Amino acid sequence: MAKVIFRDLDHRYFGANGTEYQSVSSVFKAHKEYFDADKIALKKFLIDSLPKEYIQAKKKFKWDSPEIITYMEQFLPKEEIVAGVEALKASWEAKGNNSRVRGTEIHKTVELSDIKSGYIWSRLDGRYYKVISPRMDNDNESLADNLYDLEDGYYPELLLFNDEHMIAGQSDGVFLRTGPEGREAYIKDLKTDAEISVVPSFKHPRNGYKKLLNPVHHLNECNLNEYSIKMSFYGYMLEQFGFKVKKLAIENVKFLDNQDIINIIYKEIPYRPDEVKSILAYRM
Repeated sequence: MAKVIFRDLDHRYFGANGTEYQSVSSVFKAHKEYFDADKIALKKFLIDSLPKEYIQAKKKFKWDSPEIITYMEQFLPKEEIVAGVEALKASWEAKGNNSRVRGTEIHKTVELSDIKSGYIWSRLDGRYYKVISPRMDNDNESLADNLYDLEDGYYPELLLFNDEHMIAGQSDGVFLRTGPEGREAYIKDLKTDAEISVVPSFKHPRNGYKKLLNPVHHLNECNLNEYSIKMSFYGYMLEQFGFKVKKLAIENVKFLDNQDIINIIYKEIPYRPDEVKSILAYRM
């Protein structure tokens, strides 16, 4: 029986005895500012509906003052504002759901193609690897109680775990090999973002770019840093089993509406074990 299994229905991980492991995504989520959809949708709806009044409000109050919202709300019926906010949130949710579905389909297309080929070339180290994808009884499951025992090869959707911190996660692709100095790991993740950003799209005139939350508040809140930390968790879990993490990389997939892949942008990203350790220490 697998030591850890993944349940896709609610995206949760469980040990063989039913004990739950916290997902890497949920661990990281606590260090990113909460997205207040109601507040943000209200502001956007008012600004889009009342551009002239917004200019006046900025002259009257500080540009980021909550009084701007109160001032602008007086120019529209409450029912119209509520309807507009709900419509905006619904459009965001639909767009997000569509992106997730398309992303999942792209992941599955690439994964099945890799499995079918039998071997895959890794841009991370320029070697060919045998694709290892055994049949499973669950949505996903750990392939060994001791991950160090895994044979050399490429593992799509490898489930990783750590018993000390009771965390688990799935990496889109892990290359494992035995080198002259021991076991090595190269980790890649497929993404379907419009772009991989080094800095947030908005810079506050006084406070600068938005940061992640303590204890990683020295890093900008952007998707590159988010992916870097999450993938570093995968690396950290492999390190605890004796692997040396060599490289991390994102493959950002560009595709047409019919899901045909037209380009894959390769980007190496930093391995951040110190940030992982500080998050785990902060969590205790």
